[in-house]
Amino acid sequence: MTTSTTLTDGSDHATLGARPTGTPLDPAEADLLLGAAVLTDEGRQDPYEAYRRLREGAPRYYSASGAVVVADYAGCLEVLRNPALGRSEPDMDVPPGMSGRERRTG
Repeated sequence: MTTSTTLTDGSDHATLGARPTGTPLDPAEADLLLGAAVLTDEGRQDPYEAYRRLREGAPRYYSASGAVVVADYAGCLEVLRNPALGRSEPDMDVPPGMSGRERRTG
């Protein structure tokens, strides 16, 4: 399900509201870079260069899988603070008598 959500900077979810500050990466290049950073041993040991290149070249983009990838600080903060962004369906059923907003403690 795709929805259009207006971000606080006035941009809509479709444009994602961030411009590259370095050499722009197309989404396919950004996907390869992100995949290498998180899916390879070498990338997991030192992902910082890949993340820097993502922040500079593709700070916010739609991946080939349809997921929105956010690599810049302002974008991450926006996503974390905006309840309209995120999953539209829960990961699992909520047990009877619970609201789904309970938090694990301990």
